[in-house]
Amino acid sequence: MQIYHSTDGALNVCLAPVTQIWKKSITQEKLPQEKQLIDAKQHVSIKNLVINNENSTIYLKRKGAKIDVGSVAKGFVCEKLKQKLVAFGFVSGIINLGGNVLTVGNKPNGERFVVGIEDPRNESEYIYKVSVSDKCVVTSGDYQRYFVKDSVRYHHIISPKTCYPVETKVSVTVISENALIADAFSTALFVMDLKQALKIASDRQDTEVLIIDSDYKEHFSKGFKKYLYESE
Repeated sequence: MQIYHSTDGALNVCLAPVTQIWKKSITQEKLPQEKQLIDAKQHVSIKNLVINNENSTIYLKRKGAKIDVGSVAKGFVCEKLKQKLVAFGFVSGIINLGGNVLTVGNKPNGERFVVGIEDPRNESEYIYKVSVSDKCVVTSGDYQRYFVKDSVRYHHIISPKTCYPVETKVSVTVISENALIADAFSTALFVMDLKQALKIASDRQDTEVLIIDSDYKEHFSKGFKKYLYESE
């Protein structure tokens, strides 16, 4: 809820009626019908979600409303796993949940961990490597779940405003101390306007961002480059 409001609705867990349509379409490699999306959009308001913190429950007020926590689930789990590992006495390690990489401390030799950022158009290559300690590195991109029709790439990151896949970016990488924040903002910043996304990143002291736009131009937040790893 907090991230929804801080990103002007770019991250909306109530978008599930729309994202479920696109998940099926991507699997079938077939565009959804416009009417399907119009009907589904009637059920995506965040106002349908009622949270009861005292009882740790949620309630959806509108019939047909659903939630999809895919944009935050891995980050949440990463953070809980780290807490457990540290409680057990672990001082060094990596948690990798497919695109969500969380480091615990440094390597046993004292060096920082090195995490690769995939080239969005050549997944066998790294476009950059970052050197981090006690940080989470999360990348969201248009190259994991998608299909191409009439030279247009349709992928799984959907704009709440248009109900169609975002066309302005190919990859967003976020570095943060908190895995949940990194996971959530990698999706939210992918959806947002580029200038607005970079401003939010610059305003937050706990996040650094690399955005690659649809023209394959790279945009760095102010402090991101300090993490870049140069091999000897």
